[in-house]
Amino acid sequence: MDADARNTFAKIYAVDSLSDIQGNDAAIAKLRRFAEAFVHGGRTRPIMLSGPPGVGKTSSAYALAKENGWNLIELSASEYRDKESVERIAVAASSRNVFGKRNMILLDEVDDLAKKFDKGAESAIAKLIQGAANPVVLTSNNAWDKSIRFLRGKVDSIDYIRVRPEGIEKVLKKVAAKAGLKVDSESIGIISRRSNGDVRSALNDMYAIAGAEKEDAVDALGLRNAAQEIFIVLNKIFYSNTLAAPLVAARSVEPEVSNDLLISWIDENIPGKYRHAGDMNSAYENLALATMYSSRATRRQYYGYWRYMSVLMTSGISLAKTRYPQEGTRYMFPKVIKELSASKSERTSMKQVATKLTAHIHFNTRYIIENEIPMLSSMANAAMDSGMSKEEVQEFFADRFGLDSKEADLVIKGRA
Repeated sequence: MDADARNTFAKIYAVDSLSDIQGNDAAIAKLRRFAEAFVHGGRTRPIMLSGPPGVGKTSSAYALAKENGWNLIELSASEYRDKESVERIAVAASSRNVFGKRNMILLDEVDDLAKKFDKGAESAIAKLIQGAANPVVLTSNNAWDKSIRFLRGKVDSIDYIRVRPEGIEKVLKKVAAKAGLKVDSESIGIISRRSNGDVRSALNDMYAIAGAEKEDAVDALGLRNAAQEIFIVLNKIFYSNTLAAPLVAARSVEPEVSNDLLISWIDENIPGKYRHAGDMNSAYENLALATMYSSRATRRQYYGYWRYMSVLMTSGISLAKTRYPQEGTRYMFPKVIKELSASKSERTSMKQVATKLTAHIHFNTRYIIENEIPMLSSMANAAMDSGMSKEEVQEFFADRFGLDSKEADLVIKGRA
């Protein structure tokens, strides 16, 4: 995870202590024993927190430093890719800061960054961790990755496992309450079960559906695919610079995420990612062409047009940019789905009214909604214009069709 992404999720889930980390009690106990050695004036070998993404490794490192009052020095890829940079870090690893606090060095996702190490970086890191008087913490997705075999025997590994749904559910509820997010308990449960043990992705999902109607929100997220999901697809579309990557990513979630739904997500998030006017204009032109081919495919029942639609709404959006897009901004839930959610209860009520009217007007509910209710609405409004009160009109609908006052109001409005 890059620095911007880490900062974003640090704000979403800022842990105050190791007790806030869910689902990895054994790992947390080992972390505390690691800290005790330094608290009591001793030292111990560096530790590597290893496990799948999103299970709390980096959050644990933050909490460890905060809980013990240590000054955290987190290093990005560019800060320890070469020998000279690592040797500069060695000073902090063997001393305290100006306020007398102990420094804690964090080398995050070392297995991914090791592939970018310059000549001499490996030996410099090995020397640093062997001579450090302060705590050194590394994280990796796979402690047995060949790229970091030079660390074996020099660090103690602490394994993290995927978090169980009930642990993720606790985190989501706590964060939702803290951030004031409107997310119902059932949706939180569904997200927790579909998260595949990844707390970070579950948090992302929850933030995306906050405020939306439960059924539409969960449907929009779709069934989670272990390799790809709608947020990863959007990342590929907005951040890639190749023709193939966005297209392949979009195809990986079919049929869980429909073309129309993906178009809605892209449409909603272009302004948040592309801030340059020319980039936005080009992106929307390609998206407009994509929707045109989608409509044409439906009208003509010739789905060969989907090939053009797919390229335009994925690679076309990606290659429309001339500047790197905004990072750290969360994806916005499509307004069109929110609007449908907001009117869902009214649309349901109108169908209920039409069902009542079928006993008196012998047509199906669709015909009644499209033809009879507008006519009744015109008659009711004409009566009120002529001096009849609204209460009298409501009374008429109650006597003639058995409608209550709210149902009569829907008919008077003539629409949901």
